[in-house]
Amino acid sequence: MSANILIMGDSWGVPSYPPKNFINSRIQYLKSLNPSVEIEFNHLGDPPHTHLEFLLKKEGYSVINTAKSGSSNLEAILRAKDYFNDVDTIIWFHTESLRDFKDINKPFKVEDITTQYAIQSYQEFEKITKDLNCKKIVIGGQAPVIVEEFNKYVSNVDLLIENWHSEILNKTIPFTHALCHINLIGHKHCINTHEEKMQILNNVEFILNLDELSTDFPDNAHPGRIPHKNLFEKIQNIIN
Repeated sequence: MSANILIMGDSWGVPSYPPKNFINSRIQYLKSLNPSVEIEFNHLGDPPHTHLEFLLKKEGYSVINTAKSGSSNLEAILRAKDYFNDVDTIIWFHTESLRDFKDINKPFKVEDITTQYAIQSYQEFEKITKDLNCKKIVIGGQAPVIVEEFNKYVSNVDLLIENWHSEILNKTIPFTHALCHINLIGHKHCINTHEEKMQILNNVEFILNLDELSTDFPDNAHPGRIPHKNLFEKIQNIIN
């Protein structure tokens, strides 16, 4: 194999994960909002060689990995763009759009800015990649792809996985891009109702609990060896 593959995105695209205290700090904040939350981060994830990057390398592919823990979608695109012309396949681990949130001095609803920032990243991705002669794989990882908006702005994608997180859990999970940005419900300009804020909070807690209980999320936050093996098998026919 000689195909050059670019992996871009956030920590779901990185074969080593943040230290324990990074995840626990998020959980502690969640508990400060809702003392009944009973979640604890227990251990690190599966070893790097079980991650998609190394599964590809083992098969002889040349892999460039620009994914970075905590990255936003726009950051991922801009960090990777200098490599786009040199690869045969782009694999984007799509994350929550709220990571591109910039503090604003006007009222907002969480669901509105979720869509707003997603559209910005989809437009940027299309602008940079539309004329490239390469395959494009987009994986809704830490947060799902907003397919209705994605399809308006992005063309010629060879594989779109809307919600890999849900597929791994084999369960429909609530839509949210706030797993890392639950604090936005306490922002002074957030105009979501109390009931809407509690629903956002409950959705985040529900997903974190599922991840904690799943053996496919060995560090309670990132996919382990089996999901990455299944993902590799799913994309192999596309990248050949």
